[in-house]
Amino acid sequence: MLHRSPVHAGRRTLTFRLPGDHGRISVCGTFNDWTPGKLVMEPASDGWLEATVEIPAAEVVVFRYRSDRDWWFDELDADAITGEGSVVEPAASDSVSEPEPEPSDAVSSRADTQLPDKGEGAATGADVRKLSVGEGAEPRAASEPSQGDTADAGPRPLTPADVAAKKEAKLRKKRAKLAREAEKRRREIETKRIAAEKRAKKRAEEAEARAIKVAREAEKAKEAARKAVAKAAKKAQEARMAHRLQAERRARASQEAAAAAAEAKALRRPPAAPEPGVSEAGES
Repeated sequence: MLHRSPVHAGRRTLTFRLPGDHGRISVCGTFNDWTPGKLVMEPASDGWLEATVEIPAAEVVVFRYRSDRDWWFDELDADAITGEGSVVEPAASDSVSEPEPEPSDAVSSRADTQLPDKGEGAATGADVRKLSVGEGAEPRAASEPSQGDTADAGPRPLTPADVAAKKEAKLRKKRAKLAREAEKRRREIETKRIAAEKRAKKRAEEAEARAIKVAREAEKAKEAARKAVAKAAKKAQEARMAHRLQAERRARASQEAAAAAAEAKALRRPPAAPEPGVSEAGES
């Protein structure tokens, strides 16, 4: 919350107010060279944080709040919020413009001229013009100065209205400069943001492409491993079958060899001799 006091003697007071739960807050701006800790908000009687600063009424103020955790934020009640911070416009001039002083010769001519009294009849506009210009004289243009005026006229003193106009023109230039700087900063920030988004999008796309490539390579490696395991299992089964068949052939060959050896041995054995008693009995 921001309160602006009325202008007094060309100066005014700004009062900054925030809820009391914001912690330690410093008000930093053009009035204290943006130095944290110079203007610290103190608790008020109503529990809010409050700080005041007195500034020239015609000065443009730019400020921001800073917390003890280095968190900067703006004032929503400011006249404008730019990339530089919260902006407080200069106060309207409290001076009253005075009428411009009239030329001395015109004042003296009116003083020397005797107008009719109200009793004799009110003077008309034509009478006033005749008296001011002179009987029979041609009225000169308002913008055409007389020779006496040209000779006596020096540099016209500045009136309060002229001073206020100059100040207003200076403030307009300053505000226009601040607006241009804020727009430039906004464009730079927008350009950086767009570039950062493009870089982040590109990195995300590259990461996604790498993830897809890694997933495909992992799938290929998994398929190759599955095929290698299947091929190794098939070879192992074929080796086991071949070993079993070879063992069966060896066993059959051994059996056949043993049978052949037994048969050959039986063929080589001589016939058995008859017993003696049996042979004599047969002879008799």
